Amino acid sequence: MGVTKTGLDSLCTQLANRGLVVVAYVLRQNSIVLLLSGGGEIEFALGRLGERTDILADWIASELEDLRVRVVGVYELPIEVGERTWRWWRFLRWYRSTVAATS
Repeated sequence: MGVTKTGLDSLCTQLANRGLVVVAYVLRQNSIVLLLSGGGEIEFALGRLGERTDILADWIASELEDLRVRVVGVYELPIEVGERTWRWWRFLRWYRSTVAATS
């Protein structure tokens, strides 16, 4: 397991402990995008995975405070998705919110 994957797994566990469930992630050239339950996402520099995960998790939690949920049971680590899948999910989220707004 690579350093990036180990740091990511640790970060996702820390976020789950704070009520933020990461369901998938996108590895980009210089950054990583975390996709959270509830439709949220956050992008940060890949190098930040080398920081203490508790500090990074606190920062992310403060940025996404309104997406917190109560984690019940066993938390499963997220899956990696490609840029194309991420963009499709973003389109679906936009489309769903547009349809809901016009109904």
